[in-house]
Amino acid sequence: EESFVACTKNADVAKAILAERKRAEGFGVTGIPYIFINGKHFDGDNTIEGLKAVIDPLLG
Repeated sequence: EESFVACTKNADVAKAILAERKRAEGFGVTGIPYIFINGKHFDGDNTIEGLKAVIDPLLG
């Protein structure tokens, strides 16, 4: 916990997090989890079964 708190107060860490957030926003990411499958946003059933139903056909 102590090291986590130290990281949250570190200006370099804050800058890195902000940069990643802006980068994610550039891809249209609005929250987490945000799942991409084959480069497209997946906004369906994010259970194991739901993901499996989408991914298995892509695997052949």
